[in-house]
Amino acid sequence: MALVFEIPDLTAAIEDRLKAMVPGLKTVEGVTSLSDVIDRKILPSHTPAAWVLDLGATGDRPDFTTGEFSQPITSTVGIVIAARANDRLANQAGGKLKPLSMEIMAALSGWSPDIDQTERMQFSRDRLIEVNKGAIWRQVDFTVEWTLHGTEPERADLDDFKTGVSEWDLAAPDGTTDAKDTITLEQDQ
Repeated sequence: MALVFEIPDLTAAIEDRLKAMVPGLKTVEGVTSLSDVIDRKILPSHTPAAWVLDLGATGDRPDFTTGEFSQPITSTVGIVIAARANDRLANQAGGKLKPLSMEIMAALSGWSPDIDQTERMQFSRDRLIEVNKGAIWRQVDFTVEWTLHGTEPERADLDDFKTGVSEWDLAAPDGTTDAKDTITLEQDQ
């Protein structure tokens, strides 16, 4: 089966939206691992700051009824916000983060990243994730639905060829082939 699709890059679009719509955030960046930021205590010099994380995707039941393949996908994105905590109980920093999480909800809920396959963003959850000596951390999660599409080419009979070329394209939108292989089949005489 040759799948023809482009995985939407949600994080870049969300970063741009947050920079434009939530002026209280001093820094907005994409990150692949939040534990690297928290464990290494890498906070920007000015907070509150936000990091956009791709938290993965889940697939719903695929549809093969028309000879084509389509599968609804739900991607989850987390926006982690942090503020430096100068008081022992982090009350001042916590007081800054709750209103910011509400601003993030207002900026992203119902907004569409303007990527072909995506629907509108839906708020999923808001929670406090950590309070440590230097900072307080909060996470706001959103989901967005999109559809994976593909077609299955007609299959040849084994008697139709002695060698074959198998090409597959994993996701490149420009049509380039990621891999190519030649298979030689032994046929009885």
